[in-house]
Amino acid sequence: MTKYQKKKRVHPRIPFKESIQIRPLTDDKNKEELALQSCQCHDISGGGLSVYVEQAYPREVVFRLLIPLNKEAGHLKHESKNTLQIIGKVMWCKEVKLNSYIIGIQFLNIYKDDFQFLCEYVIEELAAKDY
Repeated sequence: MTKYQKKKRVHPRIPFKESIQIRPLTDDKNKEELALQSCQCHDISGGGLSVYVEQAYPREVVFRLLIPLNKEAGHLKHESKNTLQIIGKVMWCKEVKLNSYIIGIQFLNIYKDDFQFLCEYVIEELAAKDY
């Protein structure tokens, strides 16, 4: 992005170096369910996240995201859930090195309370770390 392009982000992002699970979804009812992949998250916001993966994905690929909530201090923690389950789609994909990519995923389907929880978490982290 050049300095002349406007940023498209609506929600602030923070670094989030946690392991999450993703599964590409398919519309094909005859196709076997695709495998769940464990991968390293790069950053997160109330509107999406970026994650490192081993293969390139085109825009618009839809994923089920499973974001574990660690109960320990300093990590995402939720009063009543152990995992956030969110549907999101690929907005961009960049190769970072041979057979390693980072993809940006926009949340499509997220519960209202999970959205609020993530937004509050990001704001608290921004205030605490002074990003």
